[in-house]
Amino acid sequence: MNSRLYLGIDVSKGYADFSVLNAGRELVGETFQLYDVNEGHSALKAYLEYAVQTHRPEMIYAAVESTGGFENHWMEVLSILGEYLPIKVARLNPTGVAKHRQADRKHQVTDKTSSIAVARYLINHADRIAFNAKDEFKNHRLSLSSICLLEKQKTQQTNNLKQLLYQYFPEIMPYCRNGMPKKALELLKLYPTSYNMAHARQGKNNKIEYLTSENWLGLRERCKEGLMVEPDPLAEESIRIAVKIIQDLTLYIERLKDQLSKQLPQDKLDLLTSIPGIGKRSATVLLCIIGDACRFTNARQMVAFFGLYPEIKESGDMKKKPHLSKRGNSLLRKTLYMCAMVACQYDPYLRKLYLKAVEQGMPKKAAICKIMVKMLRMIYGMLVHNRKYDYAIDLENRKKFTPKAPSAEIHKPKPELEAMMALIYQAPISKRNAHIRKEQMGTEAMTRSQSASSSVPSVFLPMA
Repeated sequence: MNSRLYLGIDVSKGYADFSVLNAGRELVGETFQLYDVNEGHSALKAYLEYAVQTHRPEMIYAAVESTGGFENHWMEVLSILGEYLPIKVARLNPTGVAKHRQADRKHQVTDKTSSIAVARYLINHADRIAFNAKDEFKNHRLSLSSICLLEKQKTQQTNNLKQLLYQYFPEIMPYCRNGMPKKALELLKLYPTSYNMAHARQGKNNKIEYLTSENWLGLRERCKEGLMVEPDPLAEESIRIAVKIIQDLTLYIERLKDQLSKQLPQDKLDLLTSIPGIGKRSATVLLCIIGDACRFTNARQMVAFFGLYPEIKESGDMKKKPHLSKRGNSLLRKTLYMCAMVACQYDPYLRKLYLKAVEQGMPKKAAICKIMVKMLRMIYGMLVHNRKYDYAIDLENRKKFTPKAPSAEIHKPKPELEAMMALIYQAPISKRNAHIRKEQMGTEAMTRSQSASSSVPSVFLPMA
């Protein structure tokens, strides 16, 4: 009898539910709940010490689902206990646990059943889970999430400001086609509506950076010819507040980005920025999301983890066109896409690969995605081996896996080929499937130096 115990933890905001199962999937004791405070942490410590003394388990496997940071305190407590107790802890992907629950036909979702589902997942997949894996970049990822949230708020405020300007200051809209430039924001602080701009006097207040006197006077003349002839204090205050929020958010975002870049390992950032097309800001985002590259077995596993692979769906007669998977971190994909576009323009090696893919008939966006995969593979090798970008290394690796030229030897006809085609003809397959198999067998016959007429019988696909 296996003496291992499996501790499933369902984390919620402020508390967590705990269920302990043995190797026979039997509940050991009752499911209990603890609050995420010092008293709760001490109670968990006392319970696990009692469980070790009572059941004498070989090992206690514990796991929590990734919940965006709410599980970090429990992970830290279990990691400390693992220093003197036989405990291993892991962080699980919620999607895998949910699919496992569906496979077990467990449809009731409560805190108790969720903790049991985590424990059952551990029993089935303990050999495939990485336990006691240290995540040195978790705090950096939380800061990156805060930056992304501020950028979304800035985008919302910018869209709201443009809507107000379209109503009350349409003359300035040509200056705001590519976002909200600094000169437009400074101008709106002084003259928020076209009425204010039409009655503005030329003087010290119109000396705005990057805005010439000629543009300022031209804008004022257009406002004098506009439709807004009366002041609107509410619109003026709304625009000024929106401008102030956008400027403050811009300042906060820049400050957080600078702090995040300083806290990350500078040697790792230097490795990433050695690739043409990856700047310091992009390298910061990529390093935060990738984290420790050594947690991946190889470059292919890291590419698959971030969803940069073609997704193929075939079932019977249904065969969908392969397309890029939508799995993985969307921010990494967006950042890497922009880096690949720049690299295809300024790096001779990657540009050559891009043009070669386009010449072979690949769409331009698909070719850029191919460069994204190449860059991610390079990033893996650079982070693991601590080497800067060198395309010569990639050339050497490509030579190792270059397919060999086909042999000039003529294959002798194999009698089982026609027997196999005759068997396929007798099978009750659909017309569409018959067409596919006819092409496949014809191609195979041609590679064996047989003529199409002799290799594919005329009765293989009956005429409708």
